[in-house]
Amino acid sequence: MRADGTTLGCTIGLGGLAYPVNRLKPQWPKRVIVEVSGGYEDIVAARLGQAGLPVASVNAHRVRMVVGAIGRLGKTNTRHPGVITHFADVIRP
Repeated sequence: MRADGTTLGCTIGLGGLAYPVNRLKPQWPKRVIVEVSGGYEDIVAARLGQAGLPVASVNAHRVRMVVGAIGRLGKTNTRHPGVITHFADVIRP
């Protein structure tokens, strides 16, 4: 989630990994957060890192623990981008 509230996703497949790299690299973000949730995030994180972007993989359980402790846990969608962004701001992975 960027400061303006937009999020960025990608698909694993032909050209899918080029999309986030091409969108993010010109902006040189402070960090790109990838939530570990299903196995493909390692591929995404590796590609972002190869492109020279500062990437951090975060554990979904730890995100829930931190944001739950401060009362920011969402209804049922704990992987909401705003929750992950808040976690990243507080913990700075």
